[in-house]
Amino acid sequence: MPSVNAAIKKVLLGVKKSEILFFEKLIRVTIYLGVFVIPLFFISEVSNENEFAKVIVFYCLVLLALFIWLIKIFICKRIKWQIKFLDIPMVLCIVVIFLSSLFSVDQYHSFLGSSLIIGSSFISFLFLIIYYFFVSRYITKIKQFKIILYCLLASFFILLISNLLDFFSVLKPIYLSVSSLNILLILTSLACLILILLKNKSKFKYLFLALLVILLAILFLVDNHYSLLVLAVSLFFIIFLLSLKSKYFSNKLVIGLTFLLFLSVLFLFIPVAQFTGLITPFDLNLPVSFSWQIVKDSLNENLLFASGPQNFSYSFYKYKPIEYNMTGIWEVGFQKASGFWLEILGTMGIILVLIFIIIFIKYYYNLFRLIKKLNLEKYYSFFIIISGLSVIITAIIIWGFFNRFDFIILYLFFVFLASAIGLIDRFNNNKIFDNKNIINLFVYASFIVIISIAYFGVKLYSSDLIIT
Repeated sequence: MPSVNAAIKKVLLGVKKSEILFFEKLIRVTIYLGVFVIPLFFISEVSNENEFAKVIVFYCLVLLALFIWLIKIFICKRIKWQIKFLDIPMVLCIVVIFLSSLFSVDQYHSFLGSSLIIGSSFISFLFLIIYYFFVSRYITKIKQFKIILYCLLASFFILLISNLLDFFSVLKPIYLSVSSLNILLILTSLACLILILLKNKSKFKYLFLALLVILLAILFLVDNHYSLLVLAVSLFFIIFLLSLKSKYFSNKLVIGLTFLLFLSVLFLFIPVAQFTGLITPFDLNLPVSFSWQIVKDSLNENLLFASGPQNFSYSFYKYKPIEYNMTGIWEVGFQKASGFWLEILGTMGIILVLIFIIIFIKYYYNLFRLIKKLNLEKYYSFFIIISGLSVIITAIIIWGFFNRFDFIILYLFFVFLASAIGLIDRFNNNKIFDNKNIINLFVYASFIVIISIAYFGVKLYSSDLIIT
């Protein structure tokens, strides 16, 4: 009898394990779907067809992942959660954003947002940080992150093709801001470069090389100085990271990357538009000097929490300098500052900026500590992936100093940062939270929260449709 009981117990454990793996795969599918679908999705019936639609789709995917996770832990009768090195700063982030929203000049706008601007609301950041926790736990292998890169490449090229077909009136283009298209060009170029650097002898390597050449040609022809600057810094950072393990890389590779860096710097100083005659589109942004003045005056009123999330327009109309009325854009109002990090400072205060600085310091400290001890004979692919990820994260951070973020860029920033944390923490012996006693209470309470959020989300979406 004991042997029969042991066999039954073993079978039941095997079934439970297969169910757990199934639910984990489903959560990963929601992550892959997000990277592919969110850049493409829009709803033409609402006032801000791109931003609003992307945020709503993102909310749905996070709620779906959360629902799957709750089913998983209900079946397991167990919560098992590994603590990552950026978890505490992320929790502090959402606490500060909550306080900033609470003391905001417009609480409704800060907490929930509107159809015009929703991507930087408290609820959006809450979902982004929940998403960070999922991605950092379920994207922990090279193969999983490569799928994210493939989804990003596929999504961007559909975007590119849709905009090209618009010239022939074949298909309505999927519009993004010029700023988002430029940074997506950089990110997809870096993604292609990462896949090329992996020791992969398949024919797809040449496909990625061809795509990289096309993307770089577009970047050089567009002649956006911020894009070329970020590209140059990214290539320099790649060369720097490879130099830390120089004996594992050929001279040809280093020369090739140095040549790309040289071209990026060269095109910074060449007036390409004068030779090609191309007039590239641009976003209308608030000049940096006016942004700084408005942010400074906003912080003088409330240094810790500023005016509250998504309330830059309030600060703009209250603090815009007299000199602004003498410019050619004096009739235009702005809802965002000239750069993302400046907007964070001006709407959410100095505490949140300090937390982000701590996040970046902790990330790069753990990155270089890991690289130092990596044996590339065993972990070559991992080194390329984590180095490439870090370069992508750095590119987005630098871009935020010069340009505002649409939701798609903010979303990708959290995806890449969380993926990097998940990969780096494979080598860390972190604490694991494991508690079976509170499982039922936690699951039921979470279901109530999910249903409530879904209900109010539908109400908000319905009211927007009625207004528009």
